Amino acid sequence: MERLEKVTWTVHPMMDNPKKGITFWIILPMVIWLFYWNIEPDFSRIASRLSTVVVTLILLIYFSSIYLSTRFTIDSDGVAISRWLFTKRLTWKRVRSMVNEKNGVFISPFPVRTRMENFRGVFLFYRDNQEEVIDALRSHKPDLPGMPEKLNGR
Repeated sequence: MERLEKVTWTVHPMMDNPKKGITFWIILPMVIWLFYWNIEPDFSRIASRLSTVVVTLILLIYFSSIYLSTRFTIDSDGVAISRWLFTKRLTWKRVRSMVNEKNGVFISPFPVRTRMENFRGVFLFYRDNQEEVIDALRSHKPDLPGMPEKLNGR
């Protein structure tokens, strides 16, 4: 099998699913408003506003993967996820297993499922490119546990 040099794609969840995006931007201000009005009697007005700003920033940073694009890369060094301010990389020598799911593939540094794998592994979302992603993974790490035998009859 020929080795694919580099596969890169970008996922933007809010553009891919506008209904979820609209729902997010309706619910987020409601949560912030509820937070503000539920803490005001206990704090001064300045502390209430400041804590609301802090909570708003925390929520926006936490949910940034919903409204900002994410770039996924599979290359000869490993797999990488690039978001807004950070890049998370998992080199091929650390990759021990994978789990193929409906919306993407989870790459884990552990040979078996553990509680820590969500913090150490990476989830590569598909964007109508499942075959290309699986082929790229297969070309770089053909003996990876969890690799699907055949994809769409191939």
